[in-house]
Amino acid sequence: MNKSFLIFFTLGAIGLMVFAIYKSVYGEVAINSIEQSSLQIQSPTSVPISDTLAYRFFMDYHKSDSSEGSEGLLKNDNAAITQFYLDDAKIIEPLRQKAASLGKEFIGLSAVLGYNKVLDSHTIIWVAVVDADSGHDVVPELMLPKSNEKWDSYIYDYTGSCPKDCPQNSEMLWNQNWRE
Repeated sequence: MNKSFLIFFTLGAIGLMVFAIYKSVYGEVAINSIEQSSLQIQSPTSVPISDTLAYRFFMDYHKSDSSEGSEGLLKNDNAAITQFYLDDAKIIEPLRQKAASLGKEFIGLSAVLGYNKVLDSHTIIWVAVVDADSGHDVVPELMLPKSNEKWDSYIYDYTGSCPKDCPQNSEMLWNQNWRE
């Protein structure tokens, strides 16, 4: 065989092994980091994770190779919910505008788990989170009615949930690396 081919092949194989080790170690390091940080009392934050770790979290919840066999606890008509959809124009922006109309600074959303007996479906109730302090410190507070108020436009239950309202490529979630 050609000597340069063997050298190139060997270097390529070593590079591939290093990448595979990096991916598996990075996934484990991220899991340990997330588990350790969840033990400390702190404000909730989102952290970027690898596709490998995201796939592991997804599969640990569903425990299935397909949406039909999902063992997910959240159900819609007795079928496991794969995901929830949060629409910017129909939920986020109206809540942002409602907070502004009350003179409050919109800083995020809170997802509150719920169950709709009429539809036999788990749901998420979306509530705006606003800054309760007008000073320099941000003090998160749910934008909820006071005891003497009744609201019908501050809390949303518009959540497109799978399997009924899935984006077209939702079955890709069951691919091992979430890529075709």
